[in-house]
Amino acid sequence: MILNQKSKKSQTAALLTFITAGIIIAVFFAGWMFFFNKMTTTMLSAGVSTNIVNMTSAVNNVLVPINNAMSGLNSISVAILIGLIIGMFVEVYYVRKHPILFAVHLLVWIMSIFASMFIANQYETLMGNSLIGTYLTNNIGLRWLTLNLPLVVTIIGAFTLILMFIAINRDPEFSKVTL
Repeated sequence: MILNQKSKKSQTAALLTFITAGIIIAVFFAGWMFFFNKMTTTMLSAGVSTNIVNMTSAVNNVLVPINNAMSGLNSISVAILIGLIIGMFVEVYYVRKHPILFAVHLLVWIMSIFASMFIANQYETLMGNSLIGTYLTNNIGLRWLTLNLPLVVTIIGAFTLILMFIAINRDPEFSKVTL
């Protein structure tokens, strides 16, 4: 298997990418569910009926089932984040890095823990929002991951550091610093 040797530093920012993706996914899916629910209830309450189209019947047949299926986004969001976590583990093990990047990854890990504390607090504030707070609260898996983000980032960072240390190549040719 030939790996791209130019992307050796990619894992260092993966924790920050995970944190950013988590909050973007949470807010995006909650907003999507909120606006779709708002659109469906508005169209149902309009009750417009012409000789050609009965709007209430059309909304009941088309949009209400879609609105009911929107709860599946909760599972999809958690699956995306778990996929990102597994991808980080695979990447850190298979992409060989120079030992000096261990210290860089350690510093980024510490910064990620502090950033995750801030984001977890902001997520808790968003859960109290009257518009999308109920949608954020209903997503149990994502809510748990986001409110416990400092713990999750600490565990992921520790495991990636361990995997990085295990996978360090000891070849003499590899010991040349190519940052």
